[in-house]
Amino acid sequence: MRVELALPQEPELLDVELVDADRGEPLPAATGSRCRLGTPVVHRAKADDGRLLVAVALPCGFTGGPEPVTRAALTAALRSRDGSAVHPVAYGLSPARLAHATGSRPAALAFEVSWTPAVKVEFGTPAEPVHAEYYLRAYGEGASEVTWKFRETTTARVDGVEWLAMVVVADPSAGGEAELAVTASVRRAGGDVAAYRAKLPDHLARLRLTD
Repeated sequence: MRVELALPQEPELLDVELVDADRGEPLPAATGSRCRLGTPVVHRAKADDGRLLVAVALPCGFTGGPEPVTRAALTAALRSRDGSAVHPVAYGLSPARLAHATGSRPAALAFEVSWTPAVKVEFGTPAEPVHAEYYLRAYGEGASEVTWKFRETTTARVDGVEWLAMVVVADPSAGGEAELAVTASVRRAGGDVAAYRAKLPDHLARLRLTD
């Protein structure tokens, strides 16, 4: 089964405030570092056995400055909508890994879903060859909590926008939603690295995946 997502060429991005993880104080504008998220693109389909397939793509990015973001993470915790323990599961995490920021934005994403002997989702574009360092890696294939981790390397800065995508498999009776969280580490002027978290608006903090 093929699942496709058409992506806007220029996604509308929202600046999301970063606040100190402990004190709640906002990251000073003078750092020049920003976090940006866009409206998710969602496509819903139903498998022959009744399970729900939800392809989701979310633009996420950071803008570097004099005090740059050195590490960051976006985590999606998948939960049932009926409060049960039958949580959705994510497959086909994309990008699986990147050594450098993407130079151009894709016009579409495609996933191939097969069901036997177990659920398997293949992303249309293969992952990059093995590198010693990765600017971006995905974790949580086949799990109910997934994370994309960005980090500064010797050849790449945490600077740019990436489409983060997955296919979520949900039980039709339990439904599904995704609770999002974003964290970032910023190297301050004195050399210390401080931890921040994003104050997400309600429509991004919790994504409704099923009806």
